[in-house]
Amino acid sequence: MVKVLVVDAQGLILDLLEGALASDPELEPLGGAGDLAELAALGSGASPDAVLVDLRGARPSVPELLAGIKAAWPRARVLALSDDAGAPEALAAMEAGVEGLILKDGRPALLLMALK
Repeated sequence: MVKVLVVDAQGLILDLLEGALASDPELEPLGGAGDLAELAALGSGASPDAVLVDLRGARPSVPELLAGIKAAWPRARVLALSDDAGAPEALAAMEAGVEGLILKDGRPALLLMALK
């Protein structure tokens, strides 16, 4: 089972992502957060295998958010969600070393498969 934390600044999207993860028996959502501070509080006892990050509205900046995630959970894979592979935040995420970039216009099955 793959344990996943989710970061999204928009509550509705965060809940929808967690629901999609919960629908797959191979994935275990550990919770969600709107920013790095919430994530740190939520995940202090968690050991995620993966962290799914929506880059739109990332707080603090994308590089700071990703550095914080990597510092807290160095073994976790970080996958980023973006609506545009060429967007500045997507490029920043790739430069910061995310393991994958998932475009939002893809099918939900692709997202679930990428997390596994």
